[in-house]
Formats: sequence, structure tokens, C-alpha cells
Amino acid sequence: MRARRPDVAPAPDPIEAVALAAAMLRSGLPERECWAAAGLEPDGTGLPPPVDRGLAAAVALSHRAGVPLADVLEALQDELEAGRDAEAARDGALAGPAMSATVMTWLPVAGVALAAGVDPASVTLLVASPLGWVLLAGAAVLSVAGRAWMAALVRRARRAGTDPPGAVGSGTVLRLLECALASGADAITALDRVGEAVGEPSGERLCSTAMSLRRGRGWAEAWADADEVGRIVEPALRRSVAVGSSPAPALAAARRRLARERASAAQAAAARAGVTLVLPVSLCLLPAFVLVAVIPLVVALAGQVGPVGAW
Repeated sequence: MRARRPDVAPAPDPIEAVALAAAMLRSGLPERECWAAAGLEPDGTGLPPPVDRGLAAAVALSHRAGVPLADVLEALQDELEAGRDAEAARDGALAGPAMSATVMTWLPVAGVALAAGVDPASVTLLVASPLGWVLLAGAAVLSVAGRAWMAALVRRARRAGTDPPGAVGSGTVLRLLECALASGADAITALDRVGEAVGEPSGERLCSTAMSLRRGRGWAEAWADADEVGRIVEPALRRSVAVGSSPAPALAAARRRLARERASAAQAAAARAGVTLVLPVSLCLLPAFVLVAVIPLVVALAGQVGPVGAW
């Protein structure tokens, strides 16, 4: 008698888990109890991507910089919801091209069925003659190439306007900067604290920029090595430093602009995918259709009236 496998609790929904943890923190419960009740590990590893790195950065910012954890989690929740909405919009825009790709990959198989319906001798030619074997091999190669090409086009369109897998998203970094500034940190200190919390190349660049500014280097020189996050943050901080105002509103506006630009990039990529899918269909799948449907049918019909059937 086989032993029963222990029940494994399903992974929590990222948004619901973060929202629940933030609400319980607001009610005054200890942090560890909040993680346990929300179904999250204290270090964030119990949360599925893409939240784990963002959650770890949020917790690190709270612990190292004294930013209220509930505030950071609520900001992270907003970013997760925005990311999920963007993903749904991207999937909706790609639904048509993806379905077309799925349907068109069966074109060679439909060709075989069509040839068999018109003249069953064409199928006999495919499976029982050297010419048929060559046609099948060529069609198989073209079909595999066409499927791989179309899958690559759809994957590329799906990645448009998104952050690299496993990295802390640019929107999350901007949210963390807003939280650090709201807690009373100045711009340079906020850069340093968020950079330490985020880690990886993006955070390290923020820390390097903060260190350069503290050492009195020129503004342009300090931001020379900026990545996408730095290119968004730099104008907002430059204007606020020049006039002595808070950079938080400018950062929020820049974050919203980034979301709009990424949404536009995703829609454009989906539109391009709908057009470029014509290439693998025309260059791979239609030739495969000809190899397994048209040529065997022509040869089989010609063989009924001449010596071509001797092939």
C-alpha cells in the first residue's frame, strides 16, 4: 500500500499575500506573525516570481533604512497590481497572433489530410516510396523550423516592455525610492539606501551614483553610468535639487510615464508579431504544405496517365 503524499499548500497569490501582510502590520502584529499568516517566508523565498526579489528589496529597505514596512509593502502591492494589469493587456494584444501561430503550425498536417481526401494514392507515395520519404523529411524540417520561428516571434513580443526575468523591476525600484523619500531621507541618501536594498547591477549603480555625488563630483559625471532606472530618476532629482523641492512628485510622474511607454511598446510588439508571423508561414509552413500535399497529389495523378508513377 502506497503512502499518501503530504498535502502541499499552494503558493499564495502574490498581491493578496502582500496586501494581507501590510494590513496585519498596520494592525500592530509582529512581522514574523504577519509573514506566517500571509503564507510568505520571512526572506521572501516562499513567494513565486516576480515578487520574490521585489519583496526582498522592500524588506531590506525597511530594515536597513527604517522605512515603515507597511508603507513599502503597500507600494509594492500597487506595483504588482499595475504589473498584472499590464501583463493582462499584453496577453490580450497577443492573443490573436498567438492563436494564428498555433493554427498555422498544423498547416502541413492539414495538407496531408487534404491530399488523402483527393487521392489516397498520394499518401501511399509519401510513405512507401523514396520520393515520398524525401518529401516527408523536407516537410518535417520546414515544419519544425516554422514552429520554432513563430514561437520565438511570440516570445519576443511577450517580453517587450518587461523587466529582465528575476530582476527587481524598474517600477519597483522607483516605488522604493518614493518610500525612502517619504520617510524623510534626502535624495542622495534615498539613492544609497534603495541601491543597497535592491543589490544587483541596478542597485549598485544607484549606490555608485550616490557616492559620486557625496564626493562632490559633477552631476553629469555621477550619472554617466546610469541604467534605465537612473535615466528615469536623474531628471526628477536634478530638477528638485535645483529648486530645493521634493523629488517625489516628479518620480511618481516618471514612473507613470515609464508604465505608459512600456504599454505602448508591448502593443507595438504585438502588432509587429501579427505581421512578421507571415514570414515563417510563407517561407516554412507553406513550402511544407506543398511538399506533402501538392507534389504527392500531382505525382499520384500524373502516375495514372504516364510513367511518372514509376518513381
